[in-house]
Amino acid sequence: MSTAPGPRPPQYASRQLSPEGEPVPGQLLAGEARPSAPVAARAAGGRPSLGASGPGGVSPLLGVRLPPALREEARAVAARQGRSLSALAREAIEDYLRAHRAP
Repeated sequence: MSTAPGPRPPQYASRQLSPEGEPVPGQLLAGEARPSAPVAARAAGGRPSLGASGPGGVSPLLGVRLPPALREEARAVAARQGRSLSALAREAIEDYLRAHRAP
């Protein structure tokens, strides 16, 4: 069985590839723009930590599957309030836990 990489996808056709067949970081195709400073910072360091863990701390990620109608309704409420869907979900989980804590 061969492990040689297949043909390059069109978006990488003129980029130099690493020995593993991945595009070399920092190379741009003609007409491609470098990311803005905030985008580059997020890509390098991720989002700020939530809670008391402070800078460099960890905020575990929770993936949730929703029916399309529920997701759209939640997205619309978040947009109306000028908040992210993540902030809305965090608040909903906090409210639920507060209401259901053991005495």
